Amino acid sequence: MVNRYNPRRRLRGHVLENKRAKRDVIDSLPDDILIHILSFVPTKFAIRTSVLSKRWRNIWCNTPLLYLDNCIVQPSSIDESLNRYTAPKINKIELASSNKIRRNVVSWTSLKKFSLRKCTIPDASIAKILSGCRNLECLTLHKCQQLRFLDLRKMLHLRTLEIYSHYKVKMRIVAPHIHSLRFVTSQLPCTLVKISSLTEARLDICINSTCRICKADFLQDMMLELLEKLKHVEKLTFGGNFLQILSLAEVREVPFPMLKVKTLILETVIFQYVVPGIKRLLQNSLELKKLM
Repeated sequence: MVNRYNPRRRLRGHVLENKRAKRDVIDSLPDDILIHILSFVPTKFAIRTSVLSKRWRNIWCNTPLLYLDNCIVQPSSIDESLNRYTAPKINKIELASSNKIRRNVVSWTSLKKFSLRKCTIPDASIAKILSGCRNLECLTLHKCQQLRFLDLRKMLHLRTLEIYSHYKVKMRIVAPHIHSLRFVTSQLPCTLVKISSLTEARLDICINSTCRICKADFLQDMMLELLEKLKHVEKLTFGGNFLQILSLAEVREVPFPMLKVKTLILETVIFQYVVPGIKRLLQNSLELKKLM
C-alpha cells in the first residue's frame, strides 16, 4: 500500500508546483516584456525559445537586436532567420557569415546600426539591403569580399562608416553624408568620392604576410592619396603602420598635402620609423590646436 503522506512524495509535489508557478508567471507576462527580456539574450538562445509553445514561436522575431553567426548556426538557418525576422523596431543587426549573402529588398526602416562581418556580398546585394535601411546611422563592413563599389548617396542619415578591408579587392566609396570614417586596409587602394561632410577619420594599414610583396612606393602613393582626400577633415587619427608609410614618403621627399586638421591623434609608440612622418604632418598642419 502506498503511503500518501510520504515526505519524499510530498516534496516532489511541491517542486512540481513551484515549477508550474514559475512557468505561469513567465507566461503571464505581456509580449512587450518578453521581447525586452530576449533583447538581452544572445540571438542563438532567443531563437530556441520558439519551440516552447505556439505563443513563443515568433516572440524572438520582434527583438530590436539581431546577431547571427554561421559559426553558431548553419548558413541556411541565417537566411531562414532573416526571412522570419519582422521586428517593427530594429536598432541593430549584425551578420557574420562566410557564405554569399544575396538578399532581396528589405524593409528595415527603423534600423540604426548594421554590421556585416566576413561576408561575401556583391555590390548589387548590399545596394538592395541598404535601399531598405534609409534611416541607418552606422554601417560597419569587416572583411567583406566582392565589395567593389559602395554607393551611400541615398543614405541621408548615415553618419558613421567603418571599413576593415583585408581582401584583394579595390574599393570605391561614395559617401557624401558621413561625419565619421574608420578605415583599416591591407594593401589595396580605396577611392573616396564626395566626402565633404566628413569631420573625423581614423586611418591605418594592416601589415600582414601578403603585404611583404607590396612595393613601398605603391603603399605610400595609396596613403598619400587618402590623405589628400581627407585634408579638409578637422580631426584625424593615424595608426602606427600608417605613420611608418608616411615616414617612408618623407624620407623620399614626396610632397605632402596641407591639412586643415585641428585635432591630431597618433596611436603609436614614438620610435625612429615614425618620426619623419609625424614631423611632416605637424609642419603641414598650420591650424592644429590639439595633439594627442
